[in-house]
Amino acid sequence: MGTDEILAASVDADAPKLPKNRKMSRRLDQGSSGHSFDDPESYYRSVFFQGIDSVIGHIEKRIKEEGVKILSSIERIFKMAWSSASESPTHENEDFLRVVDHFGEDLDKNCLLSQLKSLSYIKEESSTSDGLSVPQILKVIGSTYLKKMIPEVCRLGTLYSVSPASTATCERSFSHLRRVKSYLRTSMGQKRLNHSCILTVYKEQVDSLNLTEIVNNFILANEQRRKTFAICK
Repeated sequence: MGTDEILAASVDADAPKLPKNRKMSRRLDQGSSGHSFDDPESYYRSVFFQGIDSVIGHIEKRIKEEGVKILSSIERIFKMAWSSASESPTHENEDFLRVVDHFGEDLDKNCLLSQLKSLSYIKEESSTSDGLSVPQILKVIGSTYLKKMIPEVCRLGTLYSVSPASTATCERSFSHLRRVKSYLRTSMGQKRLNHSCILTVYKEQVDSLNLTEIVNNFILANEQRRKTFAICK
């Protein structure tokens, strides 16, 4: 009894079997037969490693995206400037150059450098530690009166907050679109499709709405509706 059969028997499951060989159509058959596995263990081992390779490839692709590099550079800039004024980035800093080149005229390079040096004083003023994450640092900056003196730093924090690390959110909207406009809804107009997609994409916000209040506002909008519908309580 093989290892796979022993494991299957321990969980009261059927032993794994090799899938049936699918015969290739004559149009695609070039005379060479595909690889055949001798036992289920070797077949599923191959499937497992294919899955692992796919996961690793997608993770590496995600990490190497330009958006992720920019966000990582901004995080290192904030953490260096937050730790102490002496460790604040300089004109030659690789992360600083990448960020100012990426955002171009949105940032004043010289003003940003001088204002970053003041972050360590804000840390002392707020009595916070060095181990804060960038969102926590931005929250501390936003709560202090000194933020008006460092507009370029605040602008960099805003750009960090709104810059997407990937296109996953946009692609997710297309997935919603396919579910909203199914084959049974092909006659749906563009206006209704837009409204339906908004309701589907922002489901959490929609679930938190007071439906009774919305219905009553709809009824009270004109005299005809007030005569036709009853107010919900």
